[in-house]
Amino acid sequence: MKRWRHIGRGLAIFLVLALLCTGLSGCGKNGIRLSRRMLLQSVGVDRDSSGFQVTVHMAAAGEESDSAEEVVTAQGKSVKDAMNNLTLRNGLDPLYSHKLLLVFGETCAKQGLNSVIDFFVRFSGSNGQMQLAQAEGDAHALLTIKQKDTYVPTRNLLDLLESGSENGKVPQTNLMEFSNLLAGQGSPYLPLIGIEEDQPVAKGMACFFKGFLVNKLYDTDARGALAVMGKVQRTAYVVQVPNLGRVTLNVESLSSKIQPVISGDNLTFQISLECRAAIAAMDDLQQVAPDDKYYQEINAQLQQAIEQEAKSALGQCIAKNTDVFSLTRRLQWADAGYWREKHADFERDLGSAQYTIQVEAEVLRVGQERTPTI
Repeated sequence: MKRWRHIGRGLAIFLVLALLCTGLSGCGKNGIRLSRRMLLQSVGVDRDSSGFQVTVHMAAAGEESDSAEEVVTAQGKSVKDAMNNLTLRNGLDPLYSHKLLLVFGETCAKQGLNSVIDFFVRFSGSNGQMQLAQAEGDAHALLTIKQKDTYVPTRNLLDLLESGSENGKVPQTNLMEFSNLLAGQGSPYLPLIGIEEDQPVAKGMACFFKGFLVNKLYDTDARGALAVMGKVQRTAYVVQVPNLGRVTLNVESLSSKIQPVISGDNLTFQISLECRAAIAAMDDLQQVAPDDKYYQEINAQLQQAIEQEAKSALGQCIAKNTDVFSLTRRLQWADAGYWREKHADFERDLGSAQYTIQVEAEVLRVGQERTPTI
């Protein structure tokens, strides 16, 4: 009996160890070892006549540090084929980071992103919240920028997008948002990133029609579009005011309302922008506390600056039929019958409507500014 007790105890210990090995470390036949996974931090997709090229920032699974990032590339007839070839090349299965960045090359975007977006939407390991960006040029060039013999880490690019979005320079778009716009009524858009002096730079906004890149908005034009879209959190305007010189204004809020108005066969979109701003700096320090007349003049100049940027951006988008403002969807919501009868193909003819832009600006007096919270 004692002998059988010893055998039973040994067998129990063996079974426990086997379960631990299989369940925790992936030692079983069907287990997945973390050491055999590559953690994808960013993926760049380029395209040429022979197919697709993917450029990947990767780290060993379990390592999120920037220093662990490596860059590898692979080619294929499709994005899926290129990603499979990447796995075959290094023997590691992809594991998508929860902070993944997906970057598209310009040639790829001009030929259409529908199949690329479809792959990442359907792939079980991807995340709908992954951030998307449009490269000015090749995605490979953007993801292989080096600083002191080290690739610029993905985290730096994500920080660039976040700060650019907060300051009204670029939009932020994730996979789910882009996919929804692509499937619905409206035009997708992406933040545009370029390279200047071997540094990634937030350049503006890339605008799409039916998944194809057709227009790029830079600097103030991008800010004008984002203002109409209601996506400017904060920014700074510099205006020239008579007798005061240059005045820098920090925007505290900038809201937008777009209303379709139907009168007979005529369609007009009324765009209303409301801005609150505070004086940040003035050339003439003798006028630190200007009177009502000067405040009115500053208001007028600020309103004019916002209106000019919005008109310029709106005009460029209308010319290219890039409905980043979701005008088609707003029209359908306002009057579905009129939309079906008169403008069922409105997204292909944005110029068939009239547009008005009205800006109301309020420059806060000294003492009215928001006190920063710590």
